Amino acid sequence: MLYTADSLAAVAIECRILNCDSSDRYTYDVQRTAEYSVVRYQLRAPAIFIPIDGENKRTLGLRFPDPLYAQHRGVAHQLFGRYGSVVHGLSWASYHRHQPGRVYALWHHHKETVGLAIIPPAPYPKLADDAEWRDLLAAHPEFEPITAA
Repeated sequence: MLYTADSLAAVAIECRILNCDSSDRYTYDVQRTAEYSVVRYQLRAPAIFIPIDGENKRTLGLRFPDPLYAQHRGVAHQLFGRYGSVVHGLSWASYHRHQPGRVYALWHHHKETVGLAIIPPAPYPKLADDAEWRDLLAAHPEFEPITAA
């Protein structure tokens, strides 16, 4: 599966670069922002994603906590086996605190089906250098940078 999201904040949280603790304190790992590159995609054809959150979460028997996502992997495998030829992937609101965006997991064999294309230009910036990331940090000065000791 190719994991994408509808916001850079959601991607950063999913990759554990941006974190929010139980006191709603946001931090970000400065070193990791220099390790990850930002690649943006577009779809050139419609795509169908099965939502595994909301009412479907209960219907599919997904419960929390599921720290290793074992239930989720099992459900994803079953959905793929049943619908993988006609459905392009799965989606859900980020399970991280404050759900900063929606995640879209595209089954690899459907990249061509939906006309997945990388939006140029290359080379792709490191997250630390990405304009959208810099704008997010400027809009949220309370996000605290954390550097490794």
